[in-house]
Amino acid sequence: MLLLITVHALSACASATNDSTALDTVSKYSQLAVEKYQTNITYQVNSAKSYVLCYKQAKATALNPTPPLKFFVYDLEHAKILFEDALSNGTIKWLNDHQFQVRTTPGIIKIDEDTNKRLFGYIYDVALQKKVAAPGEKVNYR
Repeated sequence: MLLLITVHALSACASATNDSTALDTVSKYSQLAVEKYQTNITYQVNSAKSYVLCYKQAKATALNPTPPLKFFVYDLEHAKILFEDALSNGTIKWLNDHQFQVRTTPGIIKIDEDTNKRLFGYIYDVALQKKVAAPGEKVNYR
């Protein structure tokens, strides 16, 4: 189950929580997000509730059809940012408990098929703390 929280809903959820540890954790990542992105922040918690994606992306408009995407992934257990990125456009979503996918719209397509796959984004594994594949590539665990 994917949980989406906006900044306004976040403060309402946090005030209803009796657990001060949970409130502190929400305060830390939401405070970091507000410092970095100011407003219009979206939060996506993974299904295990161990990591949260904090990102900002404006709505697409006729004047800005590909708005920039800025994000970081926050480790709730260790209270730290694991990965951060900014793209000229794109989307982001959790694939499972420890991997999220970033998809972009490429500009110039190359002849090389492997290079083209990387132009479409990547999959990041928060447990391994590294990019593991591009969309369409098989993930090779060793």
